[in-house]
Amino acid sequence: MNRKIILLSGPTASGKTKLAIYLAKKINGEIINADSMQVYKDFQILSSRPSKNELRLAKHHLYGFQSSGALFSTGKWLKLVKNKIDSIIKKGKVPILVGGTGLYFKAITDGISKIPNIKPSDRGRIRNLHKRIGQQKFYEKLIKLYQNPPKNIKHPWNLQAHLLANWIYELCISPLLLDAVENVIGPNILIQSADIFIKPAKGKNHINWHQDANYWGLNPYELVTGWIALTDVNLDNGCMNYLPKSHLQNKIEHIETFDKKSDLTRGQEVKIDINNKEVVPVILKKGQAALHHCLLAHGSGPNLTEFPRIGIAVRYLPTYVKQTKGPPISMILARGIDEYKNFKMDKIPQGDFDAETIAEHDLASSPHAPSNYATS
Repeated sequence: MNRKIILLSGPTASGKTKLAIYLAKKINGEIINADSMQVYKDFQILSSRPSKNELRLAKHHLYGFQSSGALFSTGKWLKLVKNKIDSIIKKGKVPILVGGTGLYFKAITDGISKIPNIKPSDRGRIRNLHKRIGQQKFYEKLIKLYQNPPKNIKHPWNLQAHLLANWIYELCISPLLLDAVENVIGPNILIQSADIFIKPAKGKNHINWHQDANYWGLNPYELVTGWIALTDVNLDNGCMNYLPKSHLQNKIEHIETFDKKSDLTRGQEVKIDINNKEVVPVILKKGQAALHHCLLAHGSGPNLTEFPRIGIAVRYLPTYVKQTKGPPISMILARGIDEYKNFKMDKIPQGDFDAETIAEHDLASSPHAPSNYATS
């Protein structure tokens, strides 16, 4: 039996759909979606999904079948697409995979590690924890910590905060959040850090335009930051801003300004001109999160409102990433399997700012104190 499969990838609006339809007619093929956004039925315009007319021109599979509110992953897509490929080949036709999601193509060519399903009881435990603690409880505890930092902690409590308290760590491994991260970097996920940023009411400090990749010598640069809003975040209280496509410039040179009004430890700033017309504000409701690539330049302004603005920046990366320079960074395996063992592993916190979690925080933070926690 002929097992020929055609893979057709490229950026949005590059002509993939037109070429796929042409090939399907030419070689007796059927088209299978390989775009993580085009699986959702609610996002036709946003994802540039093929039009109704284009869908009639050739047989298409796995387009617009998934509700945007349902959980979906690369693993689920791979299972569906394998069945479609087998079905198309049995009909004597050629499967043509079309899309722009690199992880989908990596999964179909290299496979993905098998991981156990998350038990409904585990999901329930996390949801009950969130219900018990709640947004307000998180807010109150963090404000208390901000106003009265623990005196027995050697290093800034808000950096690597996931090592200090189980309630902070549990937020970082929320199943919904990890599902979103998995769709970007795959099923085997490490947490490198979770840094809490609190902008006080009527504050004057800002965060310089910078890239997260500036801090750690990683190869490849495939770290993704999950920025979790614990308060509403908007233009008035200093929301994060993105510079679209800046990640395509690879690692940008940074200068150290040591700006006293910067919330970055050394006032690190990208050495490029910022066109404010291109800037995209990341406006979030409390409980929402945004993901960005470690090479995407971003920054934020001061909080001009009467209430504090709070967010947690969690750094996730796939297990195959290596550190190539700088003081050693350590990890927690948040999901999946670590076959590479490239990093020292931190202990998952069981307590709440107790002696054991503070000791673990000290071990992870001490190598980075000489650089004022801006390791590069």
